[in-house]
Amino acid sequence: LWLGGTNSITRMDLAQGKERSWTTADGLAPGLMETPAAGKNGDVWFVANGRGVSRIDAKGRVRSWQTAEQGIAVADFEQIEVAPDGAVWLADALGLRILDASSEVFHSLPDGPQARVSTFLLLPDQSVWTAGVDGLAHWAIEKNRLRRLQTIGAAEGLPAAEYFSMQVDQNGLLWVAGARGLWRIALDPLKVELVDSRLGLPRLQYATRPMMRLIDERIVVPATEG
Repeated sequence: LWLGGTNSITRMDLAQGKERSWTTADGLAPGLMETPAAGKNGDVWFVANGRGVSRIDAKGRVRSWQTAEQGIAVADFEQIEVAPDGAVWLADALGLRILDASSEVFHSLPDGPQARVSTFLLLPDQSVWTAGVDGLAHWAIEKNRLRRLQTIGAAEGLPAAEYFSMQVDQNGLLWVAGARGLWRIALDPLKVELVDSRLGLPRLQYATRPMMRLIDERIVVPATEG
């Protein structure tokens, strides 16, 4: 179990009852460590808004990214994720970035989003969904660039809002939680639907945290009520 705190990260081994902590003295970027993401080789990634990105590898070594030379042009982060191939993706106020494995510098992808990405969802078919205030966009990942496949916004029935998280269910439906509710989107044919009391869901205020897809394929959507 990994826990992020202010200027610290703690790993708890629940089976053995042991714990280990890392702090800024070990090289962590200062600040509140949020949005942990598990890497391919035992790495764990955290972001500290306003300061930088930190990684702890399987051996407990810390590496941080905090400067423009490292690809952190603005330390205003939304989400960090590690793809199945080990690529590290970062959403921030300037769009979507990926870590270059050779130079270890974050960089934007040509033709990709150049404005704030509030959340994104990597898919097994080498594509990615991104969300911004103007709606959603679906992109094909092609080597070192993105190619836009589809846009879903106000014209398609999805209102302009801040969106917090996305997930795809076992039936291929896209679920999106945001400031104006929970949305269910069928892609072919396209149907955008607000999931509310008409469908048996009480009125909720959704939290700015990622959805979870459980092993049994159920989707858990965090809300301020629980």
